[in-house]
Amino acid sequence: MAEASNSIWHAVLLVFLGWLLGLLGPIVVDAIRKKHRNVEIRNAILAELHEARNRLAATLFLIETRFGAFNRQLLQWLLTVLESYRGPNPNADAIGALRQLLGANDAQLAALAQQAQAPAGGALGVKKYSTRYLDSRLADLGGFSEKAQALLVDIRARFDLYNEEVDQARYFFQLTFQPGITPENHALAGQSVIGGYRNLGSQARQIIERIDELNTLQ
Repeated sequence: MAEASNSIWHAVLLVFLGWLLGLLGPIVVDAIRKKHRNVEIRNAILAELHEARNRLAATLFLIETRFGAFNRQLLQWLLTVLESYRGPNPNADAIGALRQLLGANDAQLAALAQQAQAPAGGALGVKKYSTRYLDSRLADLGGFSEKAQALLVDIRARFDLYNEEVDQARYFFQLTFQPGITPENHALAGQSVIGGYRNLGSQARQIIERIDELNTLQ
């Protein structure tokens, strides 16, 4: 009698467990899928920012060479950035060139910096940057910590500031060609162009540093 009772309860327990697993199964599967989706989104965002970091480094080098501070400290910093790149567009030639430049003495670097300076009224063909994938996933950042999410929002805002500086530099450069502009205003517009490019370089460097900080949180 006891054995029959035990068998009945065992059967009831199996039915109950089957029912419970049937209920929990979709929840578990959804949780696993969500986890994998978060990982995929996180990796895609980091890859997009890694590529932007690489391009910003090239832009920063061009800006600082033509309008800013071309010096050993800048070259060493850029070399560190380029050597850490792990994407599909390697920088072997640029890395080799930077190493050669760092092999020059201070007098040679100063002469090179003088030669590379843009003439008055010079301009660069800088482009805006977009983070299309990050923009499309701002509501799906569950794969990042809260600190990383805040950093991503800051990075996104700084790309907007960078693009605004591109517009400003273009505006003042075009202003230098305005018919009838006075020499004084022409000079002011030219200085604004240079200031705009320096601001671009500053924004580019800050974005790169924040992307590097984001990578340390992963």
